[in-house]
Amino acid sequence: MQDNDMKYKYVAKVNIEDVHGIEKHFNVILPDDYKTVLPVLNRGKPSKDQLDISNRLECVVDYFINLSLVIQISKDINQENFIAVASDPFGNYYGYLKESNHISPIYFWDHEVNKFTKCSNSFSDFIKLLY
Repeated sequence: MQDNDMKYKYVAKVNIEDVHGIEKHFNVILPDDYKTVLPVLNRGKPSKDQLDISNRLECVVDYFINLSLVIQISKDINQENFIAVASDPFGNYYGYLKESNHISPIYFWDHEVNKFTKCSNSFSDFIKLLY
């Protein structure tokens, strides 16, 4: 899944307790393809930062979310079943929706209309969309 051309600035060390805290809070197991790359991109700013999703071209990924902020973000945006993995510079987020006790594909959450749009089937696929 790792894109050898992708670089990340400002990466923060992963605290495994943050991972466990997120899984416990949302009562899910985070996907392996996400957990595996956390040491490379936690809070990182990607060098490839654009993607196209349904009806939205040139969306931006500003930063990947610092794990220590994931639970607070879901509360702040009033989306208790949303696990943010990345943000754009405009107040929107990319992440998983908790559906029962499992994780959804990656969605884009538009804060202006409070709407979710599917981006990809997995975190690996999400990374592959970045250009």
